[in-house]
Amino acid sequence: FFGPADTHIVVATNSPQLKVFELATSNCQILYGHSETVLALDVFRKGHMFASCAKDNTIRIWRLNKATGSVSCVAQGQGHARGVGTISCSRMKETFVISGSQDCTVKVWNLPDSFSAKGSIDNYLTFEQLHAHVTEKAHDKDVNSITISPNDKLFATGSQDRTAKLWTIPDCSLLGVFRGHKRGIWCVHFSSMDQVLATSSADGTVKLWSLQDFSCLKTFEGHDASVLKVIFVSRGTQLLTSGSDGLLKLWTIKTNECVKTLDAHEDKVWGLHSNKQDDMVITGSGDSCIALWKDVTEVELAEELAKQEDHILKQQELSNLLQEKKYLKALGLAISLDQPYTALTVIKALLEEVDGKVALENTLMKLRQDQKEAVLRYSSVWNTNSRNCHEAQAVIEVFLKREIPETLLKFGGIKAALEGLIPYTERHFQRIGRLLQASMFVDFMWQNMRLAGTSRSALLNGDVENMEMAFSEPLFIVDKSLPGKTSQSPVLVHDDEEQNETEDDEEEGDTEDEISDSDSDVSATNKGKADHVRHKDLAQPLLEEFKENVEPSSDSEGEQDSKNNTTELKKSHLKQNAVKHRKIKRR
Repeated sequence: FFGPADTHIVVATNSPQLKVFELATSNCQILYGHSETVLALDVFRKGHMFASCAKDNTIRIWRLNKATGSVSCVAQGQGHARGVGTISCSRMKETFVISGSQDCTVKVWNLPDSFSAKGSIDNYLTFEQLHAHVTEKAHDKDVNSITISPNDKLFATGSQDRTAKLWTIPDCSLLGVFRGHKRGIWCVHFSSMDQVLATSSADGTVKLWSLQDFSCLKTFEGHDASVLKVIFVSRGTQLLTSGSDGLLKLWTIKTNECVKTLDAHEDKVWGLHSNKQDDMVITGSGDSCIALWKDVTEVELAEELAKQEDHILKQQELSNLLQEKKYLKALGLAISLDQPYTALTVIKALLEEVDGKVALENTLMKLRQDQKEAVLRYSSVWNTNSRNCHEAQAVIEVFLKREIPETLLKFGGIKAALEGLIPYTERHFQRIGRLLQASMFVDFMWQNMRLAGTSRSALLNGDVENMEMAFSEPLFIVDKSLPGKTSQSPVLVHDDEEQNETEDDEEEGDTEDEISDSDSDVSATNKGKADHVRHKDLAQPLLEEFKENVEPSSDSEGEQDSKNNTTELKKSHLKQNAVKHRKIKRR
């Protein structure tokens, strides 16, 4: 940037000429002076003068005429043995410049006092020949970059020998060396806020160095190629770098993170500079393009705050509409806010009404086509979750019933929505089918199974003794309804049979009262043996009956009738034996 208010930019191209552009009008002025390609530029703080260096081993000082807006060369310096690759101007006053060359030396050039005198620049017409005040061999290889500290007391150099060095002004005394890069250093830059130095290297990294102990504080990795330029932005809190891959990267120093990558060039970005207000950046690349960048952080923050306020207001309005049951407006507002979950809440509230499906149908049909497309898109997302699939299917049902196919095909994204709906819908139907089968099986088991031998009266009256006897018997009873086959379903004991057993027990009640007290003296051993015999006698007829049931049935009709009669007699005999054994146990 060039000019008192950064109204111009000066560009060094791959030619001996310089070009000055006016930003407001894009007017271009070509400056002649160097005989070979210009390699570097730097502008003084006030913006009236700038310095250039070229492959012709010279440096030149240029000034801007405020009255006419023209730029002319006012001084020239010679002395380097090879091309001058970098140059830097003093920061506080227009008193000196420092240049670095491919001859591995740095030179300090003092400017005439008239250059910095007030009111004399525009009237200064003579051409000055500059002489180097100090010359120092700085590095073992080419000096690629030079930067001067904000207080004009120090300067740093970066070289192809992979080191950066810190020097004093004006005697060029070496203070320290920064070592750590694996390849040559392309750029060095001082921070205007902290006592740190930033360096960029061909190894693809950027490093921050402490000026106190020359140690590496941070390393930034992210570029895939050489990092050609680095500057501090955002009042020293961020770094902006450019690489040979054509990318710009914005780094936050505190977190060591790359927060933004800018891609606007197709070749190496050799030029990277910011204006005095630190809100604009200009880049120049080998693709012959110049890009002007503006810091919009504050603008974006203001817009974000405005969006948040508007979002809060709309959220409150949406809550009020739901409270007032104005579902149509609530659904439209949820769609405008692009909130699928809120739209789902509105759909659920509609379905919970008395005539939920009718209300949902009427509401959806009143929406605009773009709103219907959004609801259909939301439904494909809701349908992926089994909790929300019912609402999604209700919405799809309304569209399929009320919209003709030609209208549905005009919906934006209908193909993607259907591709997402079909597989999940099939999965939901399969899940519901399995659930229905399982529920029918549970209902069948509930209707056909209970504890065998336990009467309803025993459970209700708390007859513990009968319950214990029931649990000592088998849990399932073989169904004899089909001769020759066994049934896996339990047989229900009817209440009339239980009533007969109860009556038999009551008839034997008097006999039990006449039992002598001497029976209580029976030993536990004899009692255990008697119980064992009783259970064996009780189980024997049941086992025989089971064997008879599993035998194959005869094909003869007469034999079948005879076998049925025999089975009935055995069943009656088995019931009498069971009653008799229960009486024996009570005694």
